[in-house]
Amino acid sequence: MIREWKLQPRSRKCAACAQPFEEGDTCCSVLHPNPDEPSAIMRSDFCRACWKQRPPNGMLSSWKARILPVAPPPPLPLELDIAEALLDRWSPPQTEAAAHGCLILTALLERKKILIARSSFEEDGKAFTVYEHRRSGRTFAIEQKHLALDDLEKIQAQVMDLLNRAAEDEDLILQAEAPDAEQ
Repeated sequence: MIREWKLQPRSRKCAACAQPFEEGDTCCSVLHPNPDEPSAIMRSDFCRACWKQRPPNGMLSSWKARILPVAPPPPLPLELDIAEALLDRWSPPQTEAAAHGCLILTALLERKKILIARSSFEEDGKAFTVYEHRRSGRTFAIEQKHLALDDLEKIQAQVMDLLNRAAEDEDLILQAEAPDAEQ
């Protein structure tokens, strides 16, 4: 008999009593045939008290796990407001280090869905990507450099130097933190 294996993650509450699981609780999980679709397997999660009263019939597998606290996301190495302000300040880049910094900042801001890649073009043999700021609509044309692995240490040192100098620039930080700063 072939079964579908579309298992859902742990539930937030007990399947029997609907009591929400709390941090530190023990959750008893079981895989069993789905009563609505016998060829499919489903997961059910129970609190310890309901599990002791009556474990479900027809179990294929079962296990216990402790509910762990949800870890907060790690802090960003650079605050997003400051990254936006630096990109504003360094665009268009005047130095090779600033060009590398812009490339790294746009990658960070694109991953955080602050910038959207809208188009690309070539000019004078150089490839550029046009990014648009999601809130302000401001556009940035960023050169797409093909970085060699051998150069990464040097580029990292250049960008870190730029970021360190920018962090010391109190006006930039205050501008980035201002609620009505121009974008």
